[in-house]
Amino acid sequence: ADLSYKGTNPSAYRLPCYEIHNANSPTAYQDLAHFIDVLNNTSSADFECELEHVFNVNSYLKCMVMDVLTGNWDGPNYNMNNFYLYFNNATGQFEYIPFDLDNTFGIDWLGKDWTTQNIYNWSKSGAKRPLYTKILARPTYAKRFTYLLDKTLNEYFNKAAYTTKFTQILGLISNAASADTIKKLDYGFTQTDFINSYTFYSKDHVKYGLQDYITRRSNSANTQLKTLASVGSLPSWHSVSTDYTTDSISVTLNTKGDSKVDYVLLTYNWGSQSAIWTDTLRHIGATDDYTAKIAWNPSVLAVAYSFTIVTEDNTQISYPVCDMFSSTKSRTDIKLYLNELMADNATIYYDENGMYEDWIELFYDGETTLNLGEFYITDDITNPQKYRLPSVTISPKSFPIVWADNVGEGMHASFKLGKAGETCAIFDKNGALIDQMTFGLQTKDVSYGRQNDGETPWVTFLKPTPGASNNANAWIEEAGMQLGLYPNPTSGIVYLNRVPAESTFKVMSMNGTSLREGTVNFELDLRDLQNGMYLIQVNTGQAVFTEKLILLK
Repeated sequence: ADLSYKGTNPSAYRLPCYEIHNANSPTAYQDLAHFIDVLNNTSSADFECELEHVFNVNSYLKCMVMDVLTGNWDGPNYNMNNFYLYFNNATGQFEYIPFDLDNTFGIDWLGKDWTTQNIYNWSKSGAKRPLYTKILARPTYAKRFTYLLDKTLNEYFNKAAYTTKFTQILGLISNAASADTIKKLDYGFTQTDFINSYTFYSKDHVKYGLQDYITRRSNSANTQLKTLASVGSLPSWHSVSTDYTTDSISVTLNTKGDSKVDYVLLTYNWGSQSAIWTDTLRHIGATDDYTAKIAWNPSVLAVAYSFTIVTEDNTQISYPVCDMFSSTKSRTDIKLYLNELMADNATIYYDENGMYEDWIELFYDGETTLNLGEFYITDDITNPQKYRLPSVTISPKSFPIVWADNVGEGMHASFKLGKAGETCAIFDKNGALIDQMTFGLQTKDVSYGRQNDGETPWVTFLKPTPGASNNANAWIEEAGMQLGLYPNPTSGIVYLNRVPAESTFKVMSMNGTSLREGTVNFELDLRDLQNGMYLIQVNTGQAVFTEKLILLK
């Protein structure tokens, strides 16, 4: 996984090279292939402009500073290993995230002294490491790298900074380390080895104690550090987030450097509109953050934006170096509703394990199928991603059931409902609020739901309808008709004796997944289905009727 170019075909980047961790992202490998293409094939004149649109360079430089100082050779820059690329939907950039940082602070298996390795030559000699070599070859980025190294050495990575902290950590964990009988199994390490490893130590692959390593590394890094006359003002990081409750967007830029910032301008335009807007960001002095909150243009779902840092000597720094970043607002008009719930279920409805748990009924009123894996359900409005729904495709006019039983798997959410009352909500993967409701004290075996599916008001139901329409009984009573499913329960063959000819039917699971559909011929053969409870839905062309059916073979 050296991020070298393998062509335009996204399939060339699949395993064993790169593993996608979000199976619900259909464009993941395309996005990765595009980033690698930009990294490897962009001309020198356009490199910084194009790269900053697809990659968070500033965050990467901070990680490289810590790799160099801690002696992390087991990452992508030397060993092609141990990193994530996280695609930030808010900014459209990949974020570099290192992990598995055990081969650090002097640990060595390669016969190198990492306390003296050149801080500007951290990639493996003669090997392709485009992420490191191409970025550090740019004077702009090399200057930022040097500035961050110098700042880290002065403020964090030195004897004065670590001595007290290391003593505190050693005192905190030494008793637990003494009780650990596993530490000696592989290499025979003792408690004395553990204590000494905080100061001066050398055994096998552990070449230095922690304090000894940091002293040696900081000394050599300071001698290798290039001198900078001035770095000016630098964009350190930026964030963008949409507040769907106020329909606004918050933008923040953090700055670093040795030049005093006079002000920061935010330039933006909405969608494909030609009008350009400019705001001066509010300065938060303690953190050097510059921020603004702007109302979304109600007619568009995208905004393009850029920053201009203006210093007191009137130097202007553009970020990104050309064009603009972009952010997309999620659609909130998806017709997925919280439709009915029961927070004190004693005898009404049981799950596939025969347990009477709290449940939440959803209702989907869209025109096409919908993947629930793009949404989260929560009972805490401040934690919108409390439970991600499974990747289950549901049909229009379906009523999937989510069990609120604190199981945290499949259609079983990671929380229970409070019968004294609380708030429930559905969010999409980007934090957009799709639906929410608040309920008060609940009564045992009485549900609370929308009087009509997807609409207000909410009412109590003495006869709950989990997995079925809340207003189905009203339709049936008004029409003077029931489906007449018999026998019910059935061992496999079921008859519909009160259904008009040419009606269509669906057989659905209790989570709303369509299992079979067609034109009604008054007899359904369900012998190939497993035992359980199903929904039979019939559309006469004038009304839709749903009834439960129990299959027991």
